[in-house]
Amino acid sequence: MDDNLKKLLLGAAIIGGLGGAYYLTMVKPAERSEIVEKKEDVALPAEEPKEDVAAESKDIPAVESKDAPTAEAKLDATVPTEAYTDKSIAAVITDINKNITIADVKKTADLLPRQMREVPFQTIYPILLRQAVDMVILEHNAVKEGFDQKAEIKNAIAERKRTILIASFLEKEVDDKVSDDVLMKKYDDVKKMIPQDEKEFEIAHILLKTEAEAKKLIKEIESGKITFEKALEKTLDEKTKETGGKIGFLKRMEVQPELFEKISATKDNGVVSEPLNFGKMGSSVLRVLSSRPLSVPKFDDIKAELKKAMMPELSQEIIKKIKAEANIKLFALDGSAIPERSEEELKKALETDIPSSIDASKMDAKFVCGTFKDGEVSLADLRVAYDALPEMLRILPFEKMYELVLIKVINERILFSAAEKGNMLKDAKIQEKIAAESCIVMQDAYLKTRAEALITETDLRLDYERIKKNLADKNEMEYRLRHIMTATEEEAKAILAKIKSGKSFDELIESSIDEATKVNKGELGYVRKRYLPKNSQDVIAKAVKGTLVNKVIKLADDKFSVMRLEDKRAVTPPSFEQMKDQIKSGLVAKKAVEVLEQSRSKMAVSYKNLKGLPTASELEVMFKKINAQMSEVLKSGNLPAMPGAQ
Repeated sequence: MDDNLKKLLLGAAIIGGLGGAYYLTMVKPAERSEIVEKKEDVALPAEEPKEDVAAESKDIPAVESKDAPTAEAKLDATVPTEAYTDKSIAAVITDINKNITIADVKKTADLLPRQMREVPFQTIYPILLRQAVDMVILEHNAVKEGFDQKAEIKNAIAERKRTILIASFLEKEVDDKVSDDVLMKKYDDVKKMIPQDEKEFEIAHILLKTEAEAKKLIKEIESGKITFEKALEKTLDEKTKETGGKIGFLKRMEVQPELFEKISATKDNGVVSEPLNFGKMGSSVLRVLSSRPLSVPKFDDIKAELKKAMMPELSQEIIKKIKAEANIKLFALDGSAIPERSEEELKKALETDIPSSIDASKMDAKFVCGTFKDGEVSLADLRVAYDALPEMLRILPFEKMYELVLIKVINERILFSAAEKGNMLKDAKIQEKIAAESCIVMQDAYLKTRAEALITETDLRLDYERIKKNLADKNEMEYRLRHIMTATEEEAKAILAKIKSGKSFDELIESSIDEATKVNKGELGYVRKRYLPKNSQDVIAKAVKGTLVNKVIKLADDKFSVMRLEDKRAVTPPSFEQMKDQIKSGLVAKKAVEVLEQSRSKMAVSYKNLKGLPTASELEVMFKKINAQMSEVLKSGNLPAMPGAQ
């Protein structure tokens, strides 16, 4: 699903503060470790009903959303005594006589970021329920307006079907190849990778609205102006306030490396000198309570993760075997045979090869680009595949990407053929996945089409002026840089010393391990200051144009760089035409909220009372609050931040 639309379908519920923003972002490690994702069933497990649920009742009427109570309405005093099951009805869309079961609600967890899927079902239930209802309404509207009959929708559904079948086929093949002995060997390798002196730290936190508030509070605690215990009264995380702000143990992999180093340097019961920032969701003041050696997870606990980690390598072996038996022949645009090349050779060719002088747009769409044992691939097939590539890849012309796209399509076709021969389509779970993906494609298309219809040229211009105003920071600079990347700091320092002693920067570029920039003399292009490594921004900014940056730069992926500053200039906001498509995408996300609200308002929805879950009246109050908060967010011009979204 389109990222902006996914934000919308989830964002409204997220900003409602259901269960606490921090809790949705970082579940306690103790709870995290008990949850193992399963490929065959990613739905959240049903939790045991809470003991403090209100008194029993045998016959509780449902509450319809068209008559939503006010925020001050008295909440349901009773709920049924019988525990809910997957078959329990959570809601009824009466206008189309559609029941939403607990199983349907759990399935919507697939669309959530991993962090949120780990939240207990009872806590996240309102978000999932609203998502489930919205999806049914959108699907109904899409089918009613004929979206399921549109050619582009059918093509998109066919593509999703191929993707699911291929992924399922590879998973099955990998499962057949991977024994417990193989996984145990991988497990032993993982254990060796954990440093002997590695620790994890027990943390308490105070969640505040902004990073500035958090930094101010840190200084006040460090100076003795206020104690952590007293400051805890300010926390926005009601769930942890009662336990002294405790959130469990943090590991190195769970926070930014720089922050973990500061946590490691903090004594027990001390406050970490930097806050943990969640952007729009707030910022946490952290206190280190204790530390302990990092324990190695048990084999059974990470068995599924080990298998997942081996998937790419084993999948390549399977693909290689199938390709060897498929009698593949590839043809260039001039009809000549394309020799088989390794992945490394293809990567280098993409950077250095001159694209064909033949204009593919003037060729017959039926031109055969490749053949294999069970079929062939036409130029038209490649055009469809090229158009589906990410925008950043489509910057390169079709003729330049031709061979890579051809190999991609051929690989997909032979794997799809193998999956069909393996009767993967008869698997009920795979059929269910395909049906679910087909619905998502339609919902996505419907929501996007209806939202685009609401956007005017005036909307686009006004949003551009708002964005341009935010970008028009006269003090913001960008720097044109070239660099030589090394694997270690020692290597970078040696190169820096050689250049200072008279060696040419251009001469030493050959030693760079960054193959992508090496062919362009290490050119990185213009980079804004905010995107430079934080610990090196000032030294780069102070460098003179046309000279060496007088310091080795540490990059985010633990590589090192010797840089040369070629130019610096003030950032100029892009033109309206340059930003028009991007602005439209953002507005589609906002207007889609209106489409959702209109769709909901035309449907009567009854929410059922189930033991251990929020009651019908509680849900209505929550949803009313969410609607009000979402309206405020849209007025501010900013979409809600989604925890865990990439």
